[in-house]
Amino acid sequence: MKVEDPKKKLVRGARHLYQRGLTPGSGGNLSLTEDGKIYITPSGISFRELTPMDISIIDLGGNRISGPKPSSEYRMHLALLQSGKGIKAVCHAHGVYTVAFSILARPGEDVIPPITPGLALAGPVPLLPKLLAGSEELADAVKVAVAESKAKAVILKNHGIVCLGKDLSEAINLCEEIEAGLTVWFLARKGLEPFPHEMVRKLRETYGLMG
Repeated sequence: MKVEDPKKKLVRGARHLYQRGLTPGSGGNLSLTEDGKIYITPSGISFRELTPMDISIIDLGGNRISGPKPSSEYRMHLALLQSGKGIKAVCHAHGVYTVAFSILARPGEDVIPPITPGLALAGPVPLLPKLLAGSEELADAVKVAVAESKAKAVILKNHGIVCLGKDLSEAINLCEEIEAGLTVWFLARKGLEPFPHEMVRKLRETYGLMG
């Protein structure tokens, strides 16, 4: 079976995110790890025009091996992919409804309202306070939040979301699921009826997730 080039995987994922409106302009970044190297999208290039030649490759120490300057968020990707938690891919997106939710919500350990099965299964999802994009402080905070809560996603206040996966598809799917669920939250928030805690617990148990 032919294995797809990691660079092509990232380009395909990037195009999909852009077409879904989750990475406007030159925002957002993707990464995956393979053969002891990290493949990551570059800084300052829109996902709508990304090519395999634009993908940067860095080692596990953050040193550039080849390609252009990596995303300004490379520290965050590096921290997560080095964590030893089975994380093989990271998706950072700027979905409109997710960013809007991050502005309205208060930082906490599990802020996503379980109003759909997708949102219930996505949790727990912490919301971090405002932190400087691309900073070591942000990278450390995301790493700690994932370690402490066993989260698969972390929302960054006034910024966006970081989703994790055993592969790129899983990370991107989670970003889409949360954005879709929070779109529903905005459309129906005056009459919301979240799933009760016991139902959320059973959903997570059924699908092998934490209770």
